[in-house]
Amino acid sequence: MHQLIKQLIDNLNASNAIKPLINKESFILLVKCEEEQHYIQLKNFQFHLIESEDCKPDIVLEGEEKGLQAILLGKILLRESKKRQDVFITSNFRKALMLESLFYLGNVHYLCAE
Repeated sequence: MHQLIKQLIDNLNASNAIKPLINKESFILLVKCEEEQHYIQLKNFQFHLIESEDCKPDIVLEGEEKGLQAILLGKILLRESKKRQDVFITSNFRKALMLESLFYLGNVHYLCAE
């Protein structure tokens, strides 16, 4: 899971398609999968994996590894996975939609390469 999140961060930082979506945005996303926890920070148009567990996340995304992988790879929409209760998200609606777009757009070139 850690490698997948690092790849997503690299994709997001390299993508010009998402720049209009993240204008003036900043947040901390906590991805929880079984025993793993990963903190992703968006600040100044850059995504970073942060190690600090003493920060308060703005968005929490949790679920089983298989469900989270499908979302992170852009293979299933966050809303769809949430409806099926494969994952749970704690966030406001606006941030959840933005997150869904980021996951999808961050993997467009990856999906095309398959």
